[in-house]
This record gives sequence, structure tokens and C-alpha cells, in this order.
Amino acid sequence: MDCNKEEARRAQNMVEEKMENKDFIKARKMALIAKRLYPTLENIEKMLAVCEVHCSAQLKYRDCYGILQVVHTVDKASMKKQ
Repeated sequence: MDCNKEEARRAQNMVEEKMENKDFIKARKMALIAKRLYPTLENIEKMLAVCEVHCSAQLKYRDCYGILQVVHTVDKASMKKQ
């Protein structure tokens, strides 16, 4: 399990580098790999959420549901809260 933890930390470091370079698509992919290797890795959930928001924002069409990270069936009051 320690081997997976080290690999996940390396992937997490790569995620940080990709995010600094504004390459959120590759950062998201690496964050998913890190999460799969070691699900309890510190801050990986937050990093993944940031990547997903930025990936949604970069789409040519604006996906408000994806940016706010809510499902398409949510009501407007819940969207405003988010």
C-alpha cells in the first residue's frame, strides 16, 4: 500500500504542476489516477473539484451545471445556493 501512496503523491505533484501551467484537463486526469491509487490522499478531492470546475469553464459552450457541480435536475433555489 505504501507503494501506491508514493505513486499517488508523485501524481499529485504532477497535478500541481499542471494546474500551475493552466492545463486543467491533464491535471484532472492525473488527479483521477492519484485518487484511484490512494483514495485517502490529502487534498486530492479538492484538487479534483478545482480541475473539474476549470474544465467545465473552458468548454466552448457554458455548462453552468458543470461549473456549479450540480445535476441537471436541480431547482433554481439550489443552484443559487451553490
